[in-house]
Amino acid sequence: MGEISAREAEVLAAVGEHLTNAQIAGRLHISARTVESHVSALLRKCGASDRRQLAALAAEAAELGARADDAVLPEARTSFVGRAEELEVVRTALGTSRLVSLTGPGGVGKTRLAVTAAAAVAPRFPVGVVYLDLVPVPPGQVVAAAANALGVTERPPRPLLDSVADRVRGRAMLLVLDNCEHVLDEVGGLVEALLRAGGRLRILATSRERLGVTGEESHPVPPLPLGSAAETLFLDRAAVLATARAWQAGADPAAAIEAAHDAGDPTLLQGALDSANSAAARQGRLREAYRIARERLDLLPMLTKHRPADGIEMFDLFHSVSLCALAVGDLPGALATAARATEQDPVNGDYPFVSLLKYLAPLTLSGRFDEAIELGERAFAEWRAAGAPLLAWLAPSVQVLELATGLRGDHGLWRARTLEFAGHTDPRPWRLAATTAFVEARLAIHTGHLTNADRLVRNAFQEFTPPWYRAYANAAGAELAVLAHLPDAGRRLEQAEHTAEENDWAAACVARARGRFTSDAAAFRGPWRSPRPGHRCGHPQRHGQVPQQPMTPTHQRRPPPPPASARRAALPERGALSTSWGMPWPIAVGG
Repeated sequence: MGEISAREAEVLAAVGEHLTNAQIAGRLHISARTVESHVSALLRKCGASDRRQLAALAAEAAELGARADDAVLPEARTSFVGRAEELEVVRTALGTSRLVSLTGPGGVGKTRLAVTAAAAVAPRFPVGVVYLDLVPVPPGQVVAAAANALGVTERPPRPLLDSVADRVRGRAMLLVLDNCEHVLDEVGGLVEALLRAGGRLRILATSRERLGVTGEESHPVPPLPLGSAAETLFLDRAAVLATARAWQAGADPAAAIEAAHDAGDPTLLQGALDSANSAAARQGRLREAYRIARERLDLLPMLTKHRPADGIEMFDLFHSVSLCALAVGDLPGALATAARATEQDPVNGDYPFVSLLKYLAPLTLSGRFDEAIELGERAFAEWRAAGAPLLAWLAPSVQVLELATGLRGDHGLWRARTLEFAGHTDPRPWRLAATTAFVEARLAIHTGHLTNADRLVRNAFQEFTPPWYRAYANAAGAELAVLAHLPDAGRRLEQAEHTAEENDWAAACVARARGRFTSDAAAFRGPWRSPRPGHRCGHPQRHGQVPQQPMTPTHQRRPPPPPASARRAALPERGALSTSWGMPWPIAVGG
């Protein structure tokens, strides 16, 4: 099977579109005779008997190439050195043998050699190259994993292996099976069946030992000798080790970030940035933590879902950005992150409710209670349908919804659901301390029930760990202290003003409470009383779109904001939480 040139690939694609030689010549600006010559060469190289079969092969190549994640070769993270001779041996072997295996101990470089060789010979295979990493595949699932990589759908009662064999039948393609050692027998059975079905199929496998299949051409991969390119490889990977050392030594996260940059490994860089993000949050520098989290999000295109380590980082970074956006009061940013997570977070395949939960807090804090409650009901139903997995670290997002329902008069349902979600029987678990204090203080402000104000204010100023909702709790506590005329209201305001420096939403609450405390009518009214028509706080282009189904039609298109007088008339009788512009409404309790 000869290699297909770039021009021949263009001609093949045009043949797949069923264009005539004259049409192809016009598209590629070459003569019809040249097109005829390329078609003849393609018939020979692809083993096709006629133009119709060649067109079918072109369509299959386009179909396989459209599979974005599972069929691509993994990206190299370090340089390829010291294996030029072995690479040429593998290239040659794939031209003469249908099954080539690379064997050797773990870490010797089999995967890197196989991937490099596959990329080098890819032009020989019109239908393409399919890569399957068997590391995450448990025993008994090899055929299913191969079916997934090849785009085969199971069609009972037909055996899945037969369907996979049909997929490769008559197709000039290369299948790379990486890390076969823990499922050797299953791989051997799969390979035998595929080779029987696909006479033009080539398979390149890596394993710590031979597959033991008839016709296998095995090549041991030895370690690089000392004094050779091994030194270059060592230096090339030293930055990766430096990253690990920086983390292990507890050094400044900047050292780990610099080392990860030097390594050129986006997964390591995500981990290093995550370390810096956590350090900033622990120190109360929430705006800095948010900046780092958004930097991680900007690097998302460098990650790929089919690598397990990258999938974990993608899931973590969406959670981190969402938390940090809330921590600084950027409600539009939190909604935008939720919308992006709904589309791109890999966990959505198994747990779609995880992304829905990211909407609940910013919607509630923006005063969009109907949407928050409806999404909360949907997410909770999906969580139960998924077997109610224990995800306590997401429980604060659930609890904030208790504020929306509490303002509607239901004070118990979502408290019970939050504890169920978190797997707690303790009514005041530490993970929920900040959100519990915030919700209770805000509900007391709204209802005007100030009997327990002193206790609620003390709860709102605990030492909260983690820090994400600290500013909200402090701001609500300070407002409640002012409304209840507590003797330490001034001190509580000062404390809240300090934490509110890192949170715009909390800062507006505290400024309003300060205005009430000092009888400053202008400060009490605040600029948030009368926002410009159509204006949203923050950046309008960053507002996330809430998933519409199964929302009612009234939520499918939000009307423009009503006049300020209409908004005030629509407030609950004794006060409210916030506007739909993302900033708090003034308190309407007392005088």
